[in-house]
Amino acid sequence: ISDNGSPAIYSMSEITGGMITIDGDVTLVMSGGISLTGQSGIVVPEGSSLTIYTAHDVEIAGQGIANDGGVASDFSLFGTAPMGDDGTSAGQDIKIAGNGVLAAAVYAPNADVEIKGAGDTGEVYGGVVALTATIVGGGAFHFDEALRGISDGGGSYDITSWLEMTSATDESRPKDLSTNFWE
Repeated sequence: ISDNGSPAIYSMSEITGGMITIDGDVTLVMSGGISLTGQSGIVVPEGSSLTIYTAHDVEIAGQGIANDGGVASDFSLFGTAPMGDDGTSAGQDIKIAGNGVLAAAVYAPNADVEIKGAGDTGEVYGGVVALTATIVGGGAFHFDEALRGISDGGGSYDITSWLEMTSATDESRPKDLSTNFWE
């Protein structure tokens, strides 16, 4: 998919296989889900960027997305689903699994995000905002400090600190915050 010299926006129903190579700065607005496994997938060459918006489930396994430059801000995934029907559960599942390395920025505040490695591989470099985020198996996550300066639109957020979750601690266990809100 090419931008033909300027940022391009494409509407797609779903991505379930085949090979897609991004050329330039491309945005995909999805009306369906994404399921990329094995060697089929999306290639974002160095110097190009891809932004995806979807309210549907996403599964990236194996070498599903290759961000050749290794720069997390060159591949952004925005999960746009609302909360689940009960108002407290996730409305979207995003699963990143297998033996690959993914450099990405994921913003999906109403999604359950799972990073699952195979053996001692399966790494994500970048940033994740999610309703819940789980790292299982040999999966690993590394925050990319280069994402600290990203802003979208007129405002900006500054990351002042983060918690490195290397094992279960009081800080990394989910907390019941329901008593902090008025009904």
